[in-house]
Parts: sequence; C-alpha cells; structure tokens
Amino acid sequence: MTVKVGQKLLSFLEAQAGEVILVAPFIKSAALEEVLTVLPGDVGIVVYTRWVPSEVAVGVSDLEVFDIVEARPLGEVRLLRDLHAKTYVRGTGALVGSANVTNAALGWSRAPNVELLVSVARDTKEVNDLLAVLKRRSRPASRAIRQAIKRAADQFREDRGLEALARWRVGDDSRRKSSGNSEERSGSDTEEMSGVWLPRTSEPRRLFDVYAPSSPVRMLASTIEDGKADLQALEVPPGLRREEFVAHIRAMLTQEPVYAIVDDAVAVGEDPADALEAEFALPSTAAGDAWSVLGDWLMYFFPDQYRVDAPESAYRMVRSRTVE
Repeated sequence: MTVKVGQKLLSFLEAQAGEVILVAPFIKSAALEEVLTVLPGDVGIVVYTRWVPSEVAVGVSDLEVFDIVEARPLGEVRLLRDLHAKTYVRGTGALVGSANVTNAALGWSRAPNVELLVSVARDTKEVNDLLAVLKRRSRPASRAIRQAIKRAADQFREDRGLEALARWRVGDDSRRKSSGNSEERSGSDTEEMSGVWLPRTSEPRRLFDVYAPSSPVRMLASTIEDGKADLQALEVPPGLRREEFVAHIRAMLTQEPVYAIVDDAVAVGEDPADALEAEFALPSTAAGDAWSVLGDWLMYFFPDQYRVDAPESAYRMVRSRTVE
C-alpha cells in the first residue's frame, strides 16, 4: 500500500500558526502551489532548497519556485547545494522524513512514491540543529542566480550527451561522485577531510582559459587539471560566453556552504580561516590554505562585493560598500 503524505503535510500546516519553513532539495512548482493553498498570503515562508543545473535540466526541481515564493510579501528562498534533509516546520511542530515537495513524493501523482513524514516537536534538538546549520550555511536566492542556473540547465537539455550525464547524476544523487571521489581522483587533503567542496585551482583568473582555451594561452598541467576538476564540480556546461561563465560560477559558489561561512566571517571582521576550521573541523593549516584560495576566488568572481583593506600590518578582506 502506498503511503500518501501530502494530506498529512497540509493538515499539519493548517493546524499550526506562524512562519512556515519548508526544507527540501527537490521542489516542483505545482506541488508547492498546492501546499501554499492552505496558507494565508500574509504568512511568512522560508524555503530552503538547492539549484543544481543537472537536476533542474531533468525536471526534478523547478526554478519557478522562486517566482511563487517571491510573489508573497513575506517569502524567501534560500539555497544550499549540499542540502539533503526534508523537514517542514510551523508553530510548535515539525514533520521530518523522506518526502520532497513534488507530486510524486506527496502522493499526488498517478505513480506516487512510498514516503514517510513523522511528527516531532519543533524544539527537538535535531530540528534545532538543522535549522541552525541551514541559517549559517545557506544564502538567499536571487533573479541573477535563477537566470544563471536556467542558462546552464538549458545547455544540458540542448545537448543530448549532457542530458544523459545529467540524468546519471540525478540518479546517482551525489555530486561528489559525479565530480570525482577519492577513488577516482587525487583530490586535496583539505577537500577529503572536510567533506565539502573547496576550490582546487589557486588561479581563478585562469579558470575561463581552462574552460575555453585559446592557442596563445600557456598553463601548467597542474593548473589545467585543477581547473577542470573545479569546472566539473560546479557543473559548468560548454558554450557559455565569458559573462555567462562568470554568472554561473557566482551562482554555484553562492550555494556552497563554504561561501556562506567565509562571507559571514568577512562581514563581522573575523578570520575566515578560523571560521572554516570551526565549522568544518579542518586542521588549522588546511583551513588557512583553503581560505587563501577561497579569498582569491571571492575577489575575482565577486569584485562588486569584496575589497582588500590594507592596514599597516597586514591585508584583510572586507565587504564593499553598496552604492545605492
């Protein structure tokens, strides 16, 4: 017998009061609209999800979710690329389990999945810990990110070979396997110890040359190898112009947990290496090495958001002032 959890979710949301938090890696627009029918328009809603081009290309997630949530006066979509949890929170309660916000998962399709959602108290330690991690490691979605992911997903759909790769990645359900695991590549010690993606190339200005090489450009073999690994991990499809390439890298970096951690550290004047060490249990040397590379990536791909402050003793990165 197929267990349909959609009605359980709707009943839960109707019975509680206050802000709604939806946590699901895969969200389809039709299923989300059905969920929102039980919520008044003035109820705050925070949606945590992920936008991976291969997943969007094969239709397991819809970018239109951003438009639906943004249309609400108190709606926000936040992105975290490593998201796997499925949790729904309102008032004093929560539902945790296996169901994404899709018709198949919620039992609203002709061939529904077998899913589970279990009721727990919101103040359960595991729920509180999850929400704290999501708040720290996620970043708000934006129209610029939506556009960049759409461009990449369209490239996957247009190229039959890339679409086959996308379907394999979604079926594998692990970008770490698709971007190279420890048995298939010689990844950095930092990357293997942390369990999160960190850029390998220390020359981000060379990344586009690796992506679209031109004959006069000469690079070390190690630069090419590291650059290709980063391009694969960030799912950069072929055929992007330079401005589209930069937009794609920005969109994908914004969803990485390391980006949120170092961005917060920069904002409050803390040492990002210390933040990486604390958040991901990195050895101090590895955290320092990771930040030296990440800092270059942020300065290169986000020149509008960061600048280098130069006190007498040392250089440090700070956020740029926004010109209104």
